[in-house]
Amino acid sequence: MVVASGYGPAARAWAGFSTAVRLGWAVSSNWTRPLLFVIYALLRPISTALILVVMFSVITGGRGDTRTYLSFLIIGTAFWAFVQEGVSEFSCGILEDRGRFTML
Repeated sequence: MVVASGYGPAARAWAGFSTAVRLGWAVSSNWTRPLLFVIYALLRPISTALILVVMFSVITGGRGDTRTYLSFLIIGTAFWAFVQEGVSEFSCGILEDRGRFTML
């Protein structure tokens, strides 16, 4: 996106920001199509939680008194994937800055 020099600083800043967001999205999604990446990003924690439900049901034998712990386990597992992704992206960014740009 090319912004003519006749635009103000706010328009140039917005153009730079939107380009950086699009580039960051493309790099984080490994240059895949956005819809495919969103589907993958949503299905990954859901499928992990469903696998955990099956494992938990097999181990406990489907007893009814373990249902409250199972709901806690499902919600925690589903949200942990988002926390882990955020922390790993932050640490990868720091390591990339240190390695590529020799910054501390």
